[in-house]
Amino acid sequence: MLTRCRVEALSPLTLAGWLGAAAVFALSAGCGGGGGGGGTPPPPAPALSLSTSTLAFSAASPFAPTPNGQPVTATVSGTVSGTLYVVVVVGGTAVSTVSNFTVSGSSGQATVSVKPPTALGTGTYTSTLTVHACVNDQTCATGELSGSPKTVAVTYTINATPPPPSVMPHVVVTGASGQVTIRGSGLAGTTSVSFGATAGTVLSATDTQVIASYPAALSAGSMPLQLNGGGIAFTGSVFAVAPVAYAPTTLAYPATPGRVLATLYDAQRQVLYVALGFQDPNTNQLLRYSYSSSWGMPVATTIPALRDLTLSADGSQLLVLTNYTLLTRDAANFTGVSTSSISPGTASGGNLTGYTGALALANDGNILLTTGQIQQYSVSPTFLYTPSPQGFFDLGADNNLSSDDTGAGAPATLVASADGSTVLGTESSVNKRVLRYLAVSQQLTQIAEQMQPPGQPAAVDNTGSRIVVYDGSYIYVYDASAAAFGAEGPMSTGNSGARVVLVNPQGTRLYVITQAQMLWTLDTTAPAPGTSFNQVGQAVPVALPVVTSPILRTAVSADGQTLFVAGDGGVAVIPAPQ
Repeated sequence: MLTRCRVEALSPLTLAGWLGAAAVFALSAGCGGGGGGGGTPPPPAPALSLSTSTLAFSAASPFAPTPNGQPVTATVSGTVSGTLYVVVVVGGTAVSTVSNFTVSGSSGQATVSVKPPTALGTGTYTSTLTVHACVNDQTCATGELSGSPKTVAVTYTINATPPPPSVMPHVVVTGASGQVTIRGSGLAGTTSVSFGATAGTVLSATDTQVIASYPAALSAGSMPLQLNGGGIAFTGSVFAVAPVAYAPTTLAYPATPGRVLATLYDAQRQVLYVALGFQDPNTNQLLRYSYSSSWGMPVATTIPALRDLTLSADGSQLLVLTNYTLLTRDAANFTGVSTSSISPGTASGGNLTGYTGALALANDGNILLTTGQIQQYSVSPTFLYTPSPQGFFDLGADNNLSSDDTGAGAPATLVASADGSTVLGTESSVNKRVLRYLAVSQQLTQIAEQMQPPGQPAAVDNTGSRIVVYDGSYIYVYDASAAAFGAEGPMSTGNSGARVVLVNPQGTRLYVITQAQMLWTLDTTAPAPGTSFNQVGQAVPVALPVVTSPILRTAVSADGQTLFVAGDGGVAVIPAPQ
């Protein structure tokens, strides 16, 4: 006869975050069939069977809830003589945990759980569960039952949130070739692209993304894009501008602020925006400098609790972030303000706490936001704001960015590549991490552990192929795969500190302004022997407009010919050595 025995877990099954883990479950010793007299047939040999050989999970997007766990039942038939062990080995990237087996009679059931969608991003992921059953060997190297091992193939599909139609960067430069990223749906069959009447080249195409290059022969002005001669429905355009050589100067403020919050250069309209913070945040100002043969006096607009700003994907709207509100202004005439409330409250997976801090727009239509609290060294969640359907998604505790966000401190920062493919988040205290959001996979991951100068974002070129961060001594350059591309040490003896680290839109030049206010230019097309970069020309002196605040905010013109460095004493307009 069959003696039913209780299964005991010898060790808990904890597989989250690593592969090849094994869990061991044991059936108490002494389980076995009763004796028999002469002529009694031997008891049936034990055998293992599973309720299924496949499991399938799916999530609507990387920001959807984690799918519920699914059961797998293991059954041992026949008679077991000795101690029965069940060993579960997990391989692959999809599965997070497998619970302990809950046993009833000769069967045990375990629950298989997959990782949160945000941990993986869009795509299809797999795992294999290998279930061994054996007698008297907890490793199952010997004594396996008939039918053992059994496998369960796990498939986990995380769908992409359909991106709105867009072309980024919206502004391109005449006289030089470059590339744009086109987002939308139904784009996989794209084989040709034209910029107005000028043919471009399709470099790659998927259902939601086309990367295309344009030649140097573009004419200045707005031009629509056509895919397959109009055979693929798409609405989008670029605006081509001629290179501009701005003379060096310092732009004054109407009043000295407590610190500079943000800078933004609109190449289509030759406008420079500077956001200023004051002791009373209700008097914060947005300055708008326009250029027409020279820089005019700024138009100042008071925006209470102003924090950050950026342009929409098509360049038509200025997105202005305050503590709790996202304002939309017409970029052409700076009127027609619309407001979207983003008041703190319950979000998917967490709460908005304190106030919003910084924003950056990705080419999937999503806006990343940092949050802060009015206290020193606060650590607050990083959120993703989805305009359609409107709402927030907490990107998880692993993606919190710490801030020293006092009046003269260093808030966590965000910066996006001009094509919207890459968003970088940096913190200037505690963990010293650099996080990267990739719009194509809608995933946020850590790529480095370096600390930027106080309040200064990391630097990134147009396409995310050159990412530059600074840890206080060395400047690190990463490529599009986040692999280390090169590192640069102190610029000169006795002058080890960098105040500003920038990269041009083409990713070919690295600009470093040191504590001694010298501007160095390095060639980032390839490292020199070792890991450093070749210097271009001689270092030149610059004057940083700083009164008291250590915070500097920067921008680079679309043609890469001008650096804008804003401090609490004004904005330095600096010709960029080529």
